[in-house]
Amino acid sequence: MIILWAPNRLLRLEYLGNSTYKVESALNSKVMPNDRFVTGCFIKGQPLYLPYLERDGERTTLFVAGRNGGLSIVRKINNEMYD
Repeated sequence: MIILWAPNRLLRLEYLGNSTYKVESALNSKVMPNDRFVTGCFIKGQPLYLPYLERDGERTTLFVAGRNGGLSIVRKINNEMYD
């Protein structure tokens, strides 16, 4: 899955099951590869509110992707295209 929000932030995600996602790659974001988070849905045009990111076994504070303007792209992809 790919999500994008302004200004020029992009995450490529792997779905792990049970509403859990792992960050495969990140561009221009505080989110880092291998971070994990739980969310029930991604809604284009709405911010993505995450109560925490799991990083190196620790939980960060609240993270909001797309605080101003929401997510601009939410796209399910075939990961084989990027391997």
